Amino acid sequence: SVLGATISKPKLTGGYKQTVFAYAGEDMVIPVGAHTTFEGRAVNDRNESLGAMHYKWSFGDGDTESGKAVKHAYHEPGVYVVMLSVSGNNQRSRDERVVTVIPAEVRISSVAWEEGYIELANDTDQMLDVSGWKLFMEKRRAGSDRMFTFPENTFLAPYAEVKFSTDVTNLRIGEGDTIQLLYPDERKVTEFGAKLE
Repeated sequence: SVLGATISKPKLTGGYKQTVFAYAGEDMVIPVGAHTTFEGRAVNDRNESLGAMHYKWSFGDGDTESGKAVKHAYHEPGVYVVMLSVSGNNQRSRDERVVTVIPAEVRISSVAWEEGYIELANDTDQMLDVSGWKLFMEKRRAGSDRMFTFPENTFLAPYAEVKFSTDVTNLRIGEGDTIQLLYPDERKVTEFGAKLE
């Protein structure tokens, strides 16, 4: 006993044994508006993956989704408890993770035509995943707009400025063009009126 309390092991009633365990993933920090993949796991008591299970996510902001791997974006900063419920084999298990959502302090810090780059700045102390975010170039001439989507696993280091070559993005900036940084759902994060340097 500890301080007068007794500690007992869980009792098995009628041969019942928990054989389904949920894993929701590690705690994380993400920016507002970032579409983040949440991937759950269901394992047995030997830590072996289980198939044919039902996954139900509750994101702590009033939204829910079903599926082993789902995407979700938060619209407001805050600290959210994400709950994963896994069911199957006549059993249910839950696991949670804490998601801290911070303001999306990412900006287009520089656009240089002659050098051929667009520079993004991460003004937070967190490494930010910008996978699926987009650079949209609105041309002064109608009908020639262009878009570049950042590939999976594109990260910005804390307090870093990163140059993306126009050879990679294929965004050739001209006088009067505008560059916008967009979330994956194409809502605007920030905008930069190109200044030719």
